[in-house]
Amino acid sequence: MEYNFETIQFELKENGIGLLTLNRPDKLNAMNFQMIQDLHDLFDDLTVNLDCRVVILKAAGRAFCAGLDLKESMVMQSKRKPEDLKKKFYFLDVPEKDLIKAKMYGQWRTSDLMAKMRKIGQPIIALVQGAATGAGFTFALAADIRLAGENAKMANSFINIGFSGADLSSSYHLPRQIGMSRAAEILYT
Repeated sequence: MEYNFETIQFELKENGIGLLTLNRPDKLNAMNFQMIQDLHDLFDDLTVNLDCRVVILKAAGRAFCAGLDLKESMVMQSKRKPEDLKKKFYFLDVPEKDLIKAKMYGQWRTSDLMAKMRKIGQPIIALVQGAATGAGFTFALAADIRLAGENAKMANSFINIGFSGADLSSSYHLPRQIGMSRAAEILYT
């Protein structure tokens, strides 16, 4: 099967190994609306793909994933949203009174990626290099196995920018991997 995505690459090798590459190196692979959609589409396909036995998750460039693309996500706050984004992502084209619902939907779409990663039948091995912060941190946590390069830096940066310290399933995955006390220290500081 041929895969054609804008922000990720997926190649299924003959031996059943799927190579998933986050491919926005100029933005440190920060998740934007399109990457979230591309990943949803891929994980939906992998749910029923019997040819893929394992997924290797890696990233192009010097960072694994620098979290959510905050510049693009600020579009949610704007009263004038770019027409091309409104056409592509229907939840951006909402009346002012429904803005909170749209923001919640955007948050859910990102959180649901982590759940989909856990639901697919293939194990996911994340090869983390450079920064894995915020959404990138939880993305790595949702993998079955994480292998960190020498230059890997992981941070739960939500609380540092005024968000909940436990966003995007980090409060679910982290305590199960390192224990409650250590997880609380990381999530709340």
